[in-house]
Amino acid sequence: MQDQNKGVENPYDYNQHHQSIDGVESPNTSVQNKYDHDAVNANVNNIDPCSSNGIDNGDTTRLLSTPVKNNNLAVMESADSTLLQQEESNCSNFYDSSNGTRYWIPSVPFDYKPKLNSRFDTWKNAYAFYESYAELAGFSTKLGQSKKYKKTGILTMRYLMCSRGNKSAPTEIDSVDLTEISTSRTTSFKRTDCKAIMKIRIEKHTTQWECNYEVFGDVIAFDATYDTNLYKMIFVPFTSVDHHKKCVTFGVGLLSSETTECYAWLLEKFLEAHGGKQPMLILTDQDPAMKEAVKTVFDNTTHRLCTWHITQKLPLKVCGDVLSNTNLRKEFHKLVWNMYIKPETFEERWKMLMERYKLQDHEWLGKMYAKRRKWVPSYFRDLPMCCLMKTTSRCESSNHLFKVNSSPTNNLVQFLLCFDTTLDGQRYQQRSLEVRTATTMPKFKCESIIERHAATIYTRDVFKDVQNEIKRSEKTCYIAECSKPADGISSFKISHQDVRYDIMNEFTVSFNMNDRTVNCSCMGFKRIGYLCRHAFCVFWHHKVYEIPDRYITQRWTRNVLPSYVFSMGNRYGIDQTKSGILRHRVVDNIQQCVDHLRSNEARLILLDEQVQRIKDEIFNELPVETSSNNKRAVIQELNTINDPQEVELEPPPGIRNKGSGTAKRLRGPGEKAMEVINKPLKNCNYCKQKVRNHDSRNCPKKKADLEELKRLKELQPRQASVKKKNAVRDETPDDSNEDTLDEDYNG
Repeated sequence: MQDQNKGVENPYDYNQHHQSIDGVESPNTSVQNKYDHDAVNANVNNIDPCSSNGIDNGDTTRLLSTPVKNNNLAVMESADSTLLQQEESNCSNFYDSSNGTRYWIPSVPFDYKPKLNSRFDTWKNAYAFYESYAELAGFSTKLGQSKKYKKTGILTMRYLMCSRGNKSAPTEIDSVDLTEISTSRTTSFKRTDCKAIMKIRIEKHTTQWECNYEVFGDVIAFDATYDTNLYKMIFVPFTSVDHHKKCVTFGVGLLSSETTECYAWLLEKFLEAHGGKQPMLILTDQDPAMKEAVKTVFDNTTHRLCTWHITQKLPLKVCGDVLSNTNLRKEFHKLVWNMYIKPETFEERWKMLMERYKLQDHEWLGKMYAKRRKWVPSYFRDLPMCCLMKTTSRCESSNHLFKVNSSPTNNLVQFLLCFDTTLDGQRYQQRSLEVRTATTMPKFKCESIIERHAATIYTRDVFKDVQNEIKRSEKTCYIAECSKPADGISSFKISHQDVRYDIMNEFTVSFNMNDRTVNCSCMGFKRIGYLCRHAFCVFWHHKVYEIPDRYITQRWTRNVLPSYVFSMGNRYGIDQTKSGILRHRVVDNIQQCVDHLRSNEARLILLDEQVQRIKDEIFNELPVETSSNNKRAVIQELNTINDPQEVELEPPPGIRNKGSGTAKRLRGPGEKAMEVINKPLKNCNYCKQKVRNHDSRNCPKKKADLEELKRLKELQPRQASVKKKNAVRDETPDDSNEDTLDEDYNG
């Protein structure tokens, strides 16, 4: 017999319906979502009315509470639709889907919502965060199951959940047997098997390399550079863009040669260092060894070639007469770099361009067209963050920075010291931008509430781009056409103008007024990670004053990196001993106090006096231990290893890489021509003209005059010999005349 003591559950009790979140924490705790959005939708669309998974089988209401990723979204379905429409909550929003399913989204500020990969310094902070979220959402919490490390008893995992969760299954009892009748007291507190839950666990201490890659490792690029060390080893850094739009390095490698095997080994070690996580997109140049290595190791990654390197070869591959006498280069670049067109449109325009300039049979252009899916931006428009990097210029910038601090004469030890110096500068810049974002207020250009909201979400550099989109949505975009809403979805045609208010293009934006989802044909959000001006134009029309959570990309937000990444211990060495952790905590606390009081001189003076008093007390009470302050002992303590007695290290043999040969790189005719054009005009003392390409020493007129003079000098001996011969001929007597005279005399 089944227990009949079942109360009717209120479908509007918000203590019953919440999101389920699976999370990870360390001394730094991170939150990760356990559920897949598509799988949740599948469960919602195929609800079994008799299912017991979170459903009350009472006569009045059947209820399902299901978590949805990133939205704090729960799903309810009721048999009585009139009952569901009786009341609304002050702290939530209801939306009905086309199939009748009702969605409930708590109206909780963005900063209080659980997010993926969140981290907390202590367990107490994690508990306080979830309790704050629950209070704003309208439910209470309790501690769930936990795990501890057997040897030490240290807590390693804990569940935080709704107080109405874990509904016990109904028990069957024999009504005849009085001993089986429950004697527990009745209560008005009902459990609804709510699925709201957050899982927290301790994770191992991660370095800044790993944290940066975890957050910003969606798109990376790597390129080889030379002349960084004495042994001619190839230096290969892995680079991307952080949330301040600056270069960030995930790792580096030194190779003995540029073969496919060496690059494959490097990529395998890179994946091993980062837990096997592959990026979505990787950029390289056209090196065939890199191409094969990426294809072998990064099997789940899209490989993209640098567009800039290919377009720069156009002057070298195409006849100069075609480029100089036509607009081929301009039209070629305009077509190739266009991100708004579809691949089919690109192919049509490419064929038209080749026919216009009669280049259908050009060998190099034919090869590049065959590889178009590897380097033309329009073929990557469906890939998230595809516009983050389109070229390897970030790699070249990082390579240049590393080479500035290094020298070709450095051995490997000196090179690594120079490398650490460069990396410290990169990390210092990141910390400085973090402080600037946290302690300053940007200058607002629009009188819109959504601009203020964006300033609280994004870092300062990303906010400037979002602010520009918001400004352009008001100044250069307007709604040209609007269709009638169908199922709550409206379609708008947005006219995009230039600075002269001439219409450049038109885009279609669809907007769902129920859940505030927006989709633009320019695909700006997918390409760059924040909304485009066309979407903001529609938001302004519908009076949407905050950016929806689903359109806030975590990689661009503030505090996306945990605070311990910038700690002294993480920057100068990881000492996991108890004394080392305490030292780092003291230094970090003092540094945070100084940063917080940087503009308050009076409080800084008070802080200085308190620290000085504590210092005097410590030095008076405790003597200085000379052995503990020994330089070698301090280094060993920081490295957590003992100094070895002997170190065997042999220098690598000499390497001749692909960059060897000439001391200077090869320059194309286009670059040489530009150098000549950019040279200033100067006076030639011989021809008395202002010229760029010669002076009095190598003047063409002087050369012509010298050749003429040489020719004249060569002619002078010839003329003298002819004159001499003529003179001798005149002086020699004519024998025929003498014979004639003799004959006359004899006769």
